[in-house]
Amino acid sequence: MDLLQSTTTSKTRRRSSPNARGSFIGPLEAEAMQILFHLEEGSVRDVIDQLAYKAAYTTVMTTLARLSAKGVLTRRMVDRKFLYRSRFTEEEWRKEAAMQAAVRFLGTPTVSREVLMSCLRQVIALQSEAAPAQTHLANVKRRSGRFPGPIRNPQTPDA
Repeated sequence: MDLLQSTTTSKTRRRSSPNARGSFIGPLEAEAMQILFHLEEGSVRDVIDQLAYKAAYTTVMTTLARLSAKGVLTRRMVDRKFLYRSRFTEEEWRKEAAMQAAVRFLGTPTVSREVLMSCLRQVIALQSEAAPAQTHLANVKRRSGRFPGPIRNPQTPDA
């Protein structure tokens, strides 16, 4: 099952390597998917309200429409707006994203697999050291009730 496989758009061609298989999933697409996993179903406005940063309505609308066209999301019209829902479980999404990242990583033609694997082990070791801090931050975010957005300090105004 290739959840992320689709034709690429001109925007994704600029970001992904010429030999990349499938489509590039950008940061906004990935964040929108995480939000929809949390909400189960949502509109463009629902996704915007949960983003960690400000984004134009049309940008998010286009992103969700493209994910729907790629077959990753389903959408249905309710009261003159589309509601989006993932066609896959979060676990299926994560596994497929990891698989495609691994294929791209190991498919780098100018670097040997030994060097790539050595770098991967180093990154895993560095992330393992940082994991306790990341787990604490995730728990604080969960308790704040705002997922996946940033934790805001009530004493400082939003920028």
